[in-house]
Amino acid sequence: MELGLAYYLRGRYEDAVTVVRRGISRHKDFVGHYITLAAAYARMGRIDDAESAARKVLKLHPFFEVNDYGSAFSNPSDREKIADGLRKAGLK
Repeated sequence: MELGLAYYLRGRYEDAVTVVRRGISRHKDFVGHYITLAAAYARMGRIDDAESAARKVLKLHPFFEVNDYGSAFSNPSDREKIADGLRKAGLK
């Protein structure tokens, strides 16, 4: 997940998707993978895929809130970049 998120924050969305999809193949119920996947797909304009990943986020973590995610990021622009992708994916 960390590598996928690093790719995402660098704007390498296709790389992020590739890495995260590999992670999902090993850990299907880890919500962090789907969070990154939803944001990356949204940034790529693949809204249907982003919304599908967002639904999986909510299935695994029903009380997920974008504003609560990313509080560990020390750089505010990183927090906003991930939050923006998640909002584009339909998460609130």
